[in-house]
Amino acid sequence: MDSQPEELFQRFGGEVAYGLVQNLMYPEHAHRGYEIICMLEGSAIIYTPERVMRVKPGQMVFISEHVIHGYLAQRDAKSLILVYVPRGNEAFVPLLSAKRHAILCLDEEQQPVIMKELRATLTRLPEEQKNFVSVTGYIHFLLSSMAQYADKQPPLPVQTPDSFGRALLAIGQSVSHLDEEENIARAAGLSKYYFSRMFCQRMGMSYSTYIALMRVDAARRMMTQTHLSIEEIVTRCGYASQRSFNRQFAAIVEKTPRQYRQESQNSKFFDYESPSIRKLLESRENWKVVSPQVPMTDRRCGAVF
Repeated sequence: MDSQPEELFQRFGGEVAYGLVQNLMYPEHAHRGYEIICMLEGSAIIYTPERVMRVKPGQMVFISEHVIHGYLAQRDAKSLILVYVPRGNEAFVPLLSAKRHAILCLDEEQQPVIMKELRATLTRLPEEQKNFVSVTGYIHFLLSSMAQYADKQPPLPVQTPDSFGRALLAIGQSVSHLDEEENIARAAGLSKYYFSRMFCQRMGMSYSTYIALMRVDAARRMMTQTHLSIEEIVTRCGYASQRSFNRQFAAIVEKTPRQYRQESQNSKFFDYESPSIRKLLESRENWKVVSPQVPMTDRRCGAVF
């Protein structure tokens, strides 16, 4: 199979994407699609406004659509990530769409049997031997099993997103218009001025820095998963010039784009390492785990810097 991953993703309707990741880290965000994270080595903190979990090797986390979440993995920790965007007619969608099933963490013995087979398929086979149609079939089976498991869990309290939550949900649905801060502020029910202040307080970074992080990570994925030239990647990520792209990339990754691509060629893991972002997340009190799955309803969603 000589098609590039980007072409394969389009060929199968944009339904499924997966990747082997090391140094998984990302501040709060939300997006379409169900997400499954399997820890392979090391541990990671997975954050939502309701709870903070430390996920250990062998454990699997399921995150429903449009749920605000973030992650901070131990240095050099490795994981498998699956994202599935349903067409809308699958039988398991109504159950998994319920907010009470927003996030689940399962030990190995609790996981559907199909998860073990899927994990082995995606971590061991060479890329050219993987069949994306069969991977989609695996995920359908897995999510059907997850729906049955989730339906037996005690319901979580229903929470209405605050202004910050509405902003993150709007960003996740407006990827092609990330520069339009005024539109995101309007979706959050705030003025642009107040939105800018709130976003910086809650995230510890400006809105423009957050969008730069999203763009740089998109560029990193293109560098490792396609043969596109850096010049083409710069255009696709919305940069006005390669000079501005190089400057932002180096500030976040602490490597030049060409250096990053060269070092990534011999690794099957997509490296999320961003020293400045790691330092930011490690300093945030609300991300620190006191005990497994501690409710966070009485704690602030974002830290003030």
